Amino acid sequence: MTKPSWLKDAIATPRGYVSKSGELLKRQSLTPEQIAEFNGDTQPAREMRAPMPEPDPAVLTEEEVEDLVEEAEEMAEEEIDISSMTKAELVELAESIGMDPTGMTKSELLEVLA
Repeated sequence: MTKPSWLKDAIATPRGYVSKSGELLKRQSLTPEQIAEFNGDTQPAREMRAPMPEPDPAVLTEEEVEDLVEEAEEMAEEEIDISSMTKAELVELAESIGMDPTGMTKSELLEVLA
């Protein structure tokens, strides 16, 4: 394959041709074969297309499930002391319940969340 002079230092990727610094030079969908040919890879294209094996799902024992349920119940019973939370924690809490805490002070957040 002869490379155009303006792409001589480019690297072929699935999204197109990029510079060594990662800047997209030309957007183009490329197949694994085209990428290998452009980059001069010696790896056969069929090896590049091999799918990644699916991870096995984790299987929990009954004892582990019981421990997790017990831990979740304990956490649900614990009372949250918002007065000891930092402003960042209060903002995160407010966002988790759908509030927009933008521009609110810590004391305002404490009033609204209490």
